[in-house]
Amino acid sequence: MAKVAAPYVLLDGYRYYFTQHWLELAAGRARGTDVQLLKQLATSFQEAESTLRPKVWTGPRLTALGKEMEARLPIEIQLTPISRVERFMKAIPVEVLMRIAVGTLVLRLALEVGDRVLKRLRRND
Repeated sequence: MAKVAAPYVLLDGYRYYFTQHWLELAAGRARGTDVQLLKQLATSFQEAESTLRPKVWTGPRLTALGKEMEARLPIEIQLTPISRVERFMKAIPVEVLMRIAVGTLVLRLALEVGDRVLKRLRRND
């Protein structure tokens, strides 16, 4: 009974994690925490399903369903450093990326203007 109920009990914890502020979620994505949590959740539901299967299905349906479930690949995702950076970048909202881009452009323009002012001041000396 506990094996079947466990994934449902843990759903609120997973919901809390995935509704965090984007910055905390992005940090978790960079570490691969989101993949680990989703893997744990999927595994718990698979275990619950395999526990319930003999109680719900019988005969040839049970055999066919068992073969189908065994044929499924285990959930394995290897995160490389590049894929972690990609996942982090995808978690950043577009508004924040736009602010960073605009801030970078303004800073670049300010540095160019400052450079021109310094060149003119040096010419006048």
